[in-house]
Amino acid sequence: MLVRMLSQDPTHLVGDKGRVYFAGWSPGNDPSFKMPTYDNLLSQYDADKDGTLSKEEMGKSFFVGLFDNNDTNHDGLMSRDEWDANVRLMK
Repeated sequence: MLVRMLSQDPTHLVGDKGRVYFAGWSPGNDPSFKMPTYDNLLSQYDADKDGTLSKEEMGKSFFVGLFDNNDTNHDGLMSRDEWDANVRLMK
């Protein structure tokens, strides 16, 4: 999945001589940082109140640029399972 994510935005991917360099972000060791829960996202962005988050609904969120990479079944919706998998990667 990481390679697929990197290939979506080639401005962050530079390679030479078999090496890959990546400029990214991580919460690191900041104990005050917490990813929002899926319920938090639903309350903020689920405009049609269907219990899922579409790419359009997430278009105003911090997550818009990463939506396609984390919509793992490519149905155009961010499910709770897909969001929870993303949160696990951030830990």
